[in-house]
Amino acid sequence: MLNNKLLPLFIFVIFNLSAQVKFVDNENKFVIPYVQLISEKGIVLAISNIEGIVFIDSLVNLKTKITVSHPSYYEKTINKDNLKNASLYLIPKRITLNEVVVNASKKQIDYTVLKGFFRSYQIENNVPKFYSDGIVEFYIPTKENKKTKENILEHRTFRNKKLVENRKKRTFDIPMENFDIPYISNTTTLDNLENSYSIEKTGKYQYKIVNENQVLGAIRIDSLNKLTNLNVDIFLKNKNRIRKIFKFRGKFTNYAISETYDTTKLPYKSIDKLKIKKDYKRVFFKHKSDKSFTKIETIHEFYVLEKTYITKEIFKKIEKKQYYQVKYSSRYTTNYWEGLPQNIPKLPNSIKALLNTSLESY
Repeated sequence: MLNNKLLPLFIFVIFNLSAQVKFVDNENKFVIPYVQLISEKGIVLAISNIEGIVFIDSLVNLKTKITVSHPSYYEKTINKDNLKNASLYLIPKRITLNEVVVNASKKQIDYTVLKGFFRSYQIENNVPKFYSDGIVEFYIPTKENKKTKENILEHRTFRNKKLVENRKKRTFDIPMENFDIPYISNTTTLDNLENSYSIEKTGKYQYKIVNENQVLGAIRIDSLNKLTNLNVDIFLKNKNRIRKIFKFRGKFTNYAISETYDTTKLPYKSIDKLKIKKDYKRVFFKHKSDKSFTKIETIHEFYVLEKTYITKEIFKKIEKKQYYQVKYSSRYTTNYWEGLPQNIPKLPNSIKALLNTSLESY
């Protein structure tokens, strides 16, 4: 018979062992890493680990509804009670892309153009501070020694004026205003990782991304939809390391990248196969005189709407606007954010409700 004094401890252990949920692909039954649980206020509550598991004991007293979000799957809204020691199945997206065929030979093509919708928002200590979205074109050169260029076609930016104005003024400052378009280069994330990470096959359609015997990510091939999904957390290895930048201190705990490519071949080298890119960054930042760290979370998303090909002569004629030039402004001629394809997740209601209220337009 179990000692009565040990019974509460026994129950506590059993509860904690069962206080987890696993996210699984509804079609191929793969586990899904880096699924985000987002509150009604737009706060990232938790992220599934490399095994697709989220430990939910910290969410026991949560009263908000939860949005389950991953760029390769349709979103699902659930209650806390749905997170009960079980598997939750997500439905993969059917991604369509308008690809414009040009009457030019491969020798004449100098740039692949990925036109798409971007979205970014920044949250400080659980309070939304910035939100921005728009339509952007990325010009990806066929020559590897040239850099990818961008052109912001339409955009809007909102800010929490009170938070922005209340920031301490210092002679030398690092504002940490990290909302932005996602970083797109002319090489893939997988290609960039290959120098310091290794890719190891774990199944017919599965690979793991390893650095110094630590698994930091996974690659899944969706043979049914002819897609490849990559998920990796760059900061997983050194997430507790504090970096010093002059009189500032920063602890980078997460840089989770999720990408979907229109290919099933590995290794893929061309960014022109990209369909979806999303990253989530979390950093704790402070001046050395501050009593405590500020938690800063940023989300960057990009969804390809159209792919075209152009020559260098056409490229030179395009008047290009980089994001940093228009970041603190809004300029649009259409309501581009309306009527987006179904594979683009809706903006969390919490953020949407703040637009033109506590988040004011520039």
